[in-house]
Amino acid sequence: MTEYWEGMRLIWAAPSDLYYSRDQVDFLLNHLNMLRDGEYPPEPVSSGYIGGKGKRLRPWARFTIPAEIAAEIDIRLSKCGLDRYLVEDRYCKGLDERAISQKTGLDEEEVSRRINSVIVYLTYKNHLEFTYREFKRRKLFRRGNVRVGQKNY
Repeated sequence: MTEYWEGMRLIWAAPSDLYYSRDQVDFLLNHLNMLRDGEYPPEPVSSGYIGGKGKRLRPWARFTIPAEIAAEIDIRLSKCGLDRYLVEDRYCKGLDERAISQKTGLDEEEVSRRINSVIVYLTYKNHLEFTYREFKRRKLFRRGNVRVGQKNY
């Protein structure tokens, strides 16, 4: 597995090693605009070796793997309703929770909670099983955070 860490933060992962863990989703969201443009973030450490065997022919275009990764993230995000835009503001536009809070009228804690909920959904292996709404409801129910008026069975 090829991953590079800076302290406790994942700064690069090879496309072939992606399994959409929380750290990998965070990495991918930070580079989502680049992936949408068909570019994968460059490996942060080079070997220093300059030579090579020349051009390698591949049965796919260079941009297809990053585009497929971006499409997978976008498909998962598309199921997250309006919370998707909170995540895109945070990761693609670089806004912090305070700026998003001012933009949306939600308090910072709510913005942070919703962004975290989307990220957890993006890492969920069986994301096709449940809609984002069902996922949030089940997650809340498992924690025992039953809301007033919600049936407790």
